[in-house]
Amino acid sequence: QLFNAARTKPAVQQTAFLRRAAADDEDLFREVQLLLRAAENTERSFEDVVAEATRQVGHCYGLSQSRPYRSFN
Repeated sequence: QLFNAARTKPAVQQTAFLRRAAADDEDLFREVQLLLRAAENTERSFEDVVAEATRQVGHCYGLSQSRPYRSFN
């Protein structure tokens, strides 16, 4: 529950939120913080994969980064 609540906060507010919510439980704080970092890294990796796939598909259709779409009219 704490992990999900922290995920609803902007990244810059997560640490302060966790400090307040975990109170004196340093193990809980560290565990949830590690989970948040892992989730962030997973999302970033997924976004990188999607970006690379988009570039490859664009290349197949003759699209470039400076022109992200092509009219077929």
